[in-house]
Amino acid sequence: MDTWYATRDLMLFIESLEKVYYCPLRANRQVDDSVCAIPYRRVDSLEWDAGSLAHGKPSRSKAFTNITK
Repeated sequence: MDTWYATRDLMLFIESLEKVYYCPLRANRQVDDSVCAIPYRRVDSLEWDAGSLAHGKPSRSKAFTNITK
């Protein structure tokens, strides 16, 4: 998925299909990769190990915080 396509509406549509997807996010986007243990933080402040760098990291975008299915 190209960064330009990583829009909220498209991501919500993919989630409604219950699919797993990967997309790049800009460094300044707020995400949670701790399953609510740590407050949202910028993508560029996350810790990355070799596996995460190679395969991605599960996280939730702050833009999805108040969305219910």
